[in-house]
Amino acid sequence: MYFCIIIKNTIILLYVRRPKKTTRIKGSQQVRKNTDEKRKL
Repeated sequence: MYFCIIIKNTIILLYVRRPKKTTRIKGSQQVRKNTDEKRKL
């Protein structure tokens, strides 16, 4: 239950930050690629 609450909070924070930082969409994609590469390692 506690883990689900953390996931919901993170989703809400990301959803709120997206409209404010519309110009940093490319940067967020690069960050996602970096995190995916780290997960593969």
